[in-house]
Amino acid sequence: KPEIAPTDEIKNKINTSIKKIKKFAAEIHQGKIKPQNSETFENLLLIGIGGSILGQQFLQNALCSNSDRMNFFFLDNTDPDGIDQVMNLIGQRLKKTLTLVTSKSGETIETRNAMLEVSSRYKDSGLDFSKHAVIITKEDSQLDILTKNKEFLDRFPMWEWVGGRTSILSPVGLLPMALQGIDIEMFLKGAKEMDELPSLTY
Repeated sequence: KPEIAPTDEIKNKINTSIKKIKKFAAEIHQGKIKPQNSETFENLLLIGIGGSILGQQFLQNALCSNSDRMNFFFLDNTDPDGIDQVMNLIGQRLKKTLTLVTSKSGETIETRNAMLEVSSRYKDSGLDFSKHAVIITKEDSQLDILTKNKEFLDRFPMWEWVGGRTSILSPVGLLPMALQGIDIEMFLKGAKEMDELPSLTY
């Protein structure tokens, strides 16, 4: 609920990020933001670990339907066989795959290593990873600085005051949901209504 944020600055950051998420997802769906060598992005590969990806996996599984706008793939550890399995499943569709890398601190080694492995797969396919990648991290983290230097498609904020257990209500969860085709305004409205319900005691 942005309206109960402790400062106007935080409230504005939340509202701005929601608007940016909706605009980015719409431009992906409309083909305004395109892959390097294809007309549209059809797949979404999410890279993260722990609270940076578990929520997205749960939401995608719980809310998936035949009307989903993108096909989802996940890399949530650095097991070489697991990475090979996911990347082989994507196969030739990599050229139509948008990759979302999430690390709150921007220093998570497992996420960094998985990102480097995926980046290498893009390179082997004759593709520029930065033209297919989006980052979610804290401002001025190592990952944020890398994003700026490499000119990735976009980057979205993750704030210190958002914990892993509640990150689905931040860009960490909202961006994948919007790309899936879910109305994130309705999702946030539902979360607000649940928050306002009286607490139950047993």
